[in-house]
Amino acid sequence: MTTETGLNFRRSRLLAAIRSEGGRWTTRRTMTFFKAEALGTYRSTARDDLKHLAGQGYLDIRDVENDRYFILADTRVGA
Repeated sequence: MTTETGLNFRRSRLLAAIRSEGGRWTTRRTMTFFKAEALGTYRSTARDDLKHLAGQGYLDIRDVENDRYFILADTRVGA
C-alpha cells in the first residue's frame, strides 16, 4: 500500500479507513479501528493521529458541547 507523503503506516491506514467509511471519527472509533487492525489501542495515540491528520489538512475538526469529532476535509477547489 502506498502511503501519503509524510504519514507513517498507522496514520496512512487510518486515513484510508476514514476515506473509505466516511462519517464522524472520534477517539473511541479510532481506537476501535486500531484494535481491529492490530495497530495499537492507546487513547493518546488515537487522539494524536486524528489531530495530526487535521493539522495536515486531511480532516476537519468539529466541536459540539463536549463532543469532538473529525470528518474528512472538503478538498474541492473553492469549497
